[in-house]
Amino acid sequence: MELTLTRTSDSHVTVTCDGVSSHAFDLRTLAPDETIPGRPPQPLHDPITYGKLVYRALFPAGSPAAQALTALPLPGHLLLVTTDDAVQAVPWELTYGSDGFLVCDHHLLRGLPADRRLPPPARDGNLHIVAVPSQPLEDDLPPLNIEGEWRRLAEVVREAPAAVTLERTRPPTLEQTRRLVAGQHGRIIHFMGHGGQHEGQARLLFEKDDGRLDAVTAADFVRRVRGAAFLVTLNACVSARPGTTIFSNLAGLLVNQGIPYALGMQFNVSDDDARTFSRVLYDELTTGSSVEEAVYQARLAVAASSLFSWAVGVPVLYTSLAAPAPGQATAAGIPRVLENQPPLAVGALPRAEGGFQGRTAELRTLGAALTGDRRPRLLTIHGGGGLGKTALAREAVERFGFAWPGGAWGIALENLPTRAAFVAQLGRFLAVAGDDHPDPAELERRVAVRVGQPRTLLVLDNAETLVEAVEANDAAARDLADFLRGGLAGSGAGLLVTSRRHLGWPGEESLELGGLEPAVGGRLFAQSAPQRQHEIDLPLAEGLSRRVDGHPLSLRLLGGAFNAGQIPLAAFAAATEKHLLAAADRYKGADHRQSTLYACLETSVRMLNVDLTGLFSDLWIFHAPFLPETAAAILAPDDQAAAQQTILDRLYTLWQRGLLERRVYAVREGDVLFYHLLPVVRAYLEAYLPAATAAGVLQARFGAATAGLARTLYDGIIGGEERSVTFAQQAADDLRRGMAFVEGEAQGYFWLHWGWISQRLGDHQAGLALTTQALDRARGHYPRLELEALNNMAAVYYAIGERDRALALFEEALPILRAVGDRWSRGATTLNNMAGVYLAIGQPARALALFEEALPIMRAVGNRAGEAATLNNMAAVYYAIGERDRALALYEEALPILRAVGDRAMEATTLNNMALVYYAIGERDQALALYAEALPIRRAVGDRAGEATTLNNMALVYDAIGEPGRALALAL
Repeated sequence: MELTLTRTSDSHVTVTCDGVSSHAFDLRTLAPDETIPGRPPQPLHDPITYGKLVYRALFPAGSPAAQALTALPLPGHLLLVTTDDAVQAVPWELTYGSDGFLVCDHHLLRGLPADRRLPPPARDGNLHIVAVPSQPLEDDLPPLNIEGEWRRLAEVVREAPAAVTLERTRPPTLEQTRRLVAGQHGRIIHFMGHGGQHEGQARLLFEKDDGRLDAVTAADFVRRVRGAAFLVTLNACVSARPGTTIFSNLAGLLVNQGIPYALGMQFNVSDDDARTFSRVLYDELTTGSSVEEAVYQARLAVAASSLFSWAVGVPVLYTSLAAPAPGQATAAGIPRVLENQPPLAVGALPRAEGGFQGRTAELRTLGAALTGDRRPRLLTIHGGGGLGKTALAREAVERFGFAWPGGAWGIALENLPTRAAFVAQLGRFLAVAGDDHPDPAELERRVAVRVGQPRTLLVLDNAETLVEAVEANDAAARDLADFLRGGLAGSGAGLLVTSRRHLGWPGEESLELGGLEPAVGGRLFAQSAPQRQHEIDLPLAEGLSRRVDGHPLSLRLLGGAFNAGQIPLAAFAAATEKHLLAAADRYKGADHRQSTLYACLETSVRMLNVDLTGLFSDLWIFHAPFLPETAAAILAPDDQAAAQQTILDRLYTLWQRGLLERRVYAVREGDVLFYHLLPVVRAYLEAYLPAATAAGVLQARFGAATAGLARTLYDGIIGGEERSVTFAQQAADDLRRGMAFVEGEAQGYFWLHWGWISQRLGDHQAGLALTTQALDRARGHYPRLELEALNNMAAVYYAIGERDRALALFEEALPILRAVGDRWSRGATTLNNMAGVYLAIGQPARALALFEEALPIMRAVGNRAGEAATLNNMAAVYYAIGERDRALALYEEALPILRAVGDRAMEATTLNNMALVYYAIGERDQALALYAEALPIRRAVGDRAGEATTLNNMALVYDAIGEPGRALALAL
């Protein structure tokens, strides 16, 4: 069914239905004006009343239009055609008949006159969506949940049962959008962000490379995407609102330029409704629905869920086609989501609690520095404690990391790593570290080369600790500083630093960080009092922000204290003022901002009950991020579940009050939560809040708890847990401190466990020194400790290339192992390690005998992961001596065990090894299949070095079977 609306005078509109004259109506009857009696209401004030008037204008009783609508099957195709801007401005999508909104019964579109319509285009290939999530750095733009919308869209695509591609435009610039669609046909372009009108033209608010606003006019947008897009979806406010010029209706302009379909919003749309509409629209499109049916289903979903009845009529669908285009048949396969982002490993930098607020000027400055042609080698975000330096750095990296093709890697320096550990961690990110590069100097050389090819950004958080340690003449700190300042010189890497003190290195540029603007500070205060937000008068909150100089931590503390109390905000503000006035005398020696912060801390602490205050006062014992379970073990030592749960609940309350930070790390075993005391908060604790528990008692508990944690991490890392590596990296400083608070055999085991973890984290020398201490403690007293120390020392020597010394230590361990006499998993591990050395020095028969001795022990003690590792090792020996069938059989035996225990990293290694065997015996298709199975696992577990190995091996197979093009693509 087709309705053509033609304005013949200022207000007279004639209606033609399917080429037959139907009726006419007066356009003034649809012009809303609530000040004049008898005129329609504003559509969004009373959409049903307004919609009924629109229905009466389009389908008066007895007219051909009304008769045709009655005969139209459900859902039918209803096309509105007009070339008049005034007629176009009517929200026809709100038409409301006896059965409700017309768009809930039919496919309602707006189209072109018949002589300008195009035939439906042929569409081949798979559905490809180009998303443009844009949130320019402008203070007056209200924040949108752009990242949330992108994630939801990605979730929809990932669940599609077809080879659909979703590609993110990064950075969200007009130029980058053009790059992704140039030379293509049939793309869907999905813009998510702000739209608007200026001087009669519709605009989409794109970003520039540095995050600044780029208000793109309709004309410019059309020039860039014409001919490339099948559907353009404009999920932006007022992107389809007609105005006074041809460019004001962007969606209509797109179809006028020949794009088959364009979808825009004629009114401001709520975030929730936009997300619902997008989710259903793309869910339908990815399963092969036509554009018209997908829009129809999305409208129904909005109608069912929205708080606003008019929301169903906000989307406007335009078409340039003479007939509806069918849905795109997409081949079965695996959907792809292309983030177009280099690797970012910045989990050590926590995000702002509750979402990042403000700092647009600072982000623009960082954007210019991090994306420009001339980038500073060292850029320091400088400011006092609690100002949000870390959160700002994290936001900047996530926004501008695209400009660093090598990616970005972040580390917290509050607890200083050694130079070796730092290089090893960085090397793992760069996929150049591992046991094949044990020499520290060689590893550093490779890291320095790789960090600049391609260019990589290193983010150093809390660098004042390094500055202070260097000034104190700490040798390890000087060594680390020498590497950062000199070892990376000329590499092309960039350093983004957060620090309370300038580093003072040559070429350092600085961004001085102050407080938040009052409006932003007021919003942060309100956000920090979620249960009392309805009581907050924003001008009063902004006044509080001014009084504390916009200091973010102070505002979070005050917000948490207000949230926990009951007094009105005005009284709370007055009490806060008294505390601030008294702070200058109470906290002598502190500067103005610190005394203000201490006053806010005092205000927050006064609002705590006795139990919470006691717990908070005891947290001085932690210098590093800590697991809540570790705190519970120390502060509720009776090990009663109820008591420990109480500690966990109180830690959560302290976090809600702003007194603790939370850090969540995503690892393959699931999210890991740490709590953390900011240095400035710990300084306040130690100076002004007496501890509830005696220091000696707390230290003894701390030693016992950290000793237990070290053993847990030792076992976890042996088992391949990524979670345990993260624990060890975050809690390293407290684990080192804890060793001083245990004695005897317990201390020996603590040295052993932390020494082994240290060498696994890349610091072989520290690991060797600690293991030597454990061995000295064990000799003649603790045979199992002695055996484990010998095994671990041998492993360290083997890792640093001293195989003869490793073998001598293993030989020393063997009689002790056999003297112990029981079936012990650690003993089997020693046999395995010893066998590995014999294999490496060319004695496979001796290696095989030791593996065969270890295997029944692993089985007897139920160590299935160890059993699988032993089977893998035996397979490697059989492969080395040419018995490939036996090797395959052992790999096949190991594989289901690895899957059962969930060791995905070792599963991928086993698949890779099996593929090597199949390739060696000429079964190349089977080899490719196994490599293809291993590759996504290695990506999932973050094994970048293993991923590179598998890709290289696949390239070799393709080259061998005469497909050099595919081989080259994989190698690159």
